[in-house]
Amino acid sequence: MTRKRKKTFGKRLREFRKAQAHSEAAFAKGLGIRATILTGLETDMLRPSDEILIRLATATPADLNELLTGTPSPAAAAEVAALRKIKHEARTILNGVRDRIGKLGRIKRTTKSLIDEIDQETETKLKRKAVSHDCKQRKSKR
Repeated sequence: MTRKRKKTFGKRLREFRKAQAHSEAAFAKGLGIRATILTGLETDMLRPSDEILIRLATATPADLNELLTGTPSPAAAAEVAALRKIKHEARTILNGVRDRIGKLGRIKRTTKSLIDEIDQETETKLKRKAVSHDCKQRKSKR
């Protein structure tokens, strides 16, 4: 039976950095530390000092409780839940907008088709009138 290994601070820190799409060098620079220090933290060769934890808390959107323990703080969990709800609502709105755009496209095509029909009927009527007018003129000349 294999036991599931608990993620360490270093592994959680590396996952967080990668989720933020930062290179080691850029992330370390943002924290004001050398890249070798960050590598040590991410490989669990070094333990984070209080100063580094403060920098993580102030310079990044990281939830320190989650980085340290693997469990999000209640405030962070509530924020994540709120963001998920907003994401769901935004997706619902976007789908509604896409549906309306599709309907507008169909209305536009139908309107264009009707305008084309009206143009054709108008052309036909104008030609008939012109022919009728020509016939009347010819009769009057006789």
